[in-house]
Amino acid sequence: MPTLQKMFLSLSGGGIKGVSQLVVLAKIEKITGMPISKLFDGIAGTSVGAIITVALTRPKEPGSTEPLFSAEKVLEMFENKAAEIFPPKFGGGFLKIFKHQYSQKPLKAALEEYAGDTTLGDSVTRAFISAFDVSGKEDNPNKFWDSDNPADKGILAKWAARCSASAPTYFQPVIDEDNGTAFVDGGLGANRPAASVLKKLKEGLNIEQQREMLKNTTICALNFEPPDIPREIPSKKLDGSIGWVTKGNLVNKILRANEKDATDEVRRDLSEDGQFIEIVLNLPKGCTKLDNVSPSNIAKLKEVGKKYVEDNKELIEKLCETLVKNVQAREESLKLHEAQSVEESSVLSEDKENDNIDKKGQDKDTVNTHVISEEFEAKLAINLTEKQAQSLKEGLMKLSPKEYDVLQVFLKGLNDAQLEALSAHLPLIADGNFKNINISELSHFQNKFLKFFSSMFEHEDNIINEAISCADQYRAAEEVACDGRGSEVAHYVDMVY
Repeated sequence: MPTLQKMFLSLSGGGIKGVSQLVVLAKIEKITGMPISKLFDGIAGTSVGAIITVALTRPKEPGSTEPLFSAEKVLEMFENKAAEIFPPKFGGGFLKIFKHQYSQKPLKAALEEYAGDTTLGDSVTRAFISAFDVSGKEDNPNKFWDSDNPADKGILAKWAARCSASAPTYFQPVIDEDNGTAFVDGGLGANRPAASVLKKLKEGLNIEQQREMLKNTTICALNFEPPDIPREIPSKKLDGSIGWVTKGNLVNKILRANEKDATDEVRRDLSEDGQFIEIVLNLPKGCTKLDNVSPSNIAKLKEVGKKYVEDNKELIEKLCETLVKNVQAREESLKLHEAQSVEESSVLSEDKENDNIDKKGQDKDTVNTHVISEEFEAKLAINLTEKQAQSLKEGLMKLSPKEYDVLQVFLKGLNDAQLEALSAHLPLIADGNFKNINISELSHFQNKFLKFFSSMFEHEDNIINEAISCADQYRAAEEVACDGRGSEVAHYVDMVY
């Protein structure tokens, strides 16, 4: 197996039986010293697996990459909330025919505590939630929300988990008020969501890309035996068992066969040794009901998880070792990437600095010679004080080669009268006081050009931003200098910038 793998955790459905899963996850956290969300690149959950997923991926605070809850804490919360979610039933089997056995309110309250108001996009690691659409509006009723999918990022985590956990005959379907879609327990379509994870990862990839992706993917699946699969197909219009249009052992067998096919598909895709790690939690008789929240049953479920860890100590330790090494490899890869980014940034910065030096020059005489000929300089500097002349020279040194060219075009476009007028006003430009002055000999655009050029000496602004603004204004006003030279400069500015 490659050193760096994409590691995914798959949590199947099972109501209160999720206690067994949490015992195993808590042990993994204890051995590794790391949260589940850091050990895995993504967590997929169905039904109770969805509840565990949103709880373990909830951030400590907005924007944090640290989870709020440990697996041990979620286990404790499960034990405390179980009796509220599945309270003692009254009315027996007769009442069950006409209505669902449990109210959604306690489940909603529990999910509020587990997930708060976080969205799937807030998850500290990638989160997948499965649900089943019974509205008949979609050709494919299987829903598999993905926190990396832009369309799913804004979905409330607690809402998605409630959709996935609304087991038929136990809870009412969850209705999407925006479009009337009704969702129930994701176990109807993907009780063991590992296959759905691979299907999601394959999206948009060609065959070769899929092979490469699968080669670098590992899935750890926590499944129950016997699997907890809803026995009936629901209709969103009716409550209770009477609202299920097909029920019985035949449907149950079909769904179990689908689960087996899905697991076999995962095994085929992840065929290398250690790529598919299935932790099968064998439930004793009397512990298979998803709503048996008696203290004695919860104790038995915890024992199932503990027994698995003890009986499969070598497998768990190897899994933990693989997870830790993968985290370390991921962090080393990230550090290497950051170092390369810093190095590239440093090279770019050095290149930019050298470019700036090339642009602005180090020799004042060279700069001045490049921009202004001796003849121009003699004519322009006649009215300048020594300080003003020095100010202009320093200002010219700030220009880039492109900016030099723009200024060259401007100066070469001046006739003798304009050059003389510019020379007379040059002291104002050198002092940065040209804001409200117009030289009558120059066109409107030429005066605007001088204004932004003058502002450079007052504020040390970059001439390029002002040049863009000036050119934009010139185009908007559709003004052309009376002598045509202004339009020439405007055209050049357009071409350069």
